[in-house]
Amino acid sequence: MNKLTENQIRKIVEARQINDKKFIVLIENLAAETSEYELNHNVYCIDDQYNILWQVQRKDIFGNNFFRKILINISRHIGRSNLINYDPFVIIKIVNKKLFADSFKKFTYNIDLDNGKSTLISRSE
Repeated sequence: MNKLTENQIRKIVEARQINDKKFIVLIENLAAETSEYELNHNVYCIDDQYNILWQVQRKDIFGNNFFRKILINISRHIGRSNLINYDPFVIIKIVNKKLFADSFKKFTYNIDLDNGKSTLISRSE
């Protein structure tokens, strides 16, 4: 079983306790320090020993033409074309025993607490 690294542990910015030994954590990564995959999959379920139970599984919205157009427009609007594939999670919350995560580009996902599979549910303006 893999563990969070010391560097990842230092970068935990949010944590939600599921039970005595299970936690959901949000790790803040910087683009210069990590891969695009790690940037965009920065929600983990860990135990009380920092063992990784799962890392969020995210469908590739960047390959979807509709969402790609939205991402390109957002990136152009903020003047950063290099951010097209940059959409890390920035907020995690648990509501009625369901995990939700909001991304940098305002997409909201429901994340299965058992396996980390995410479902895109909305985009806010």
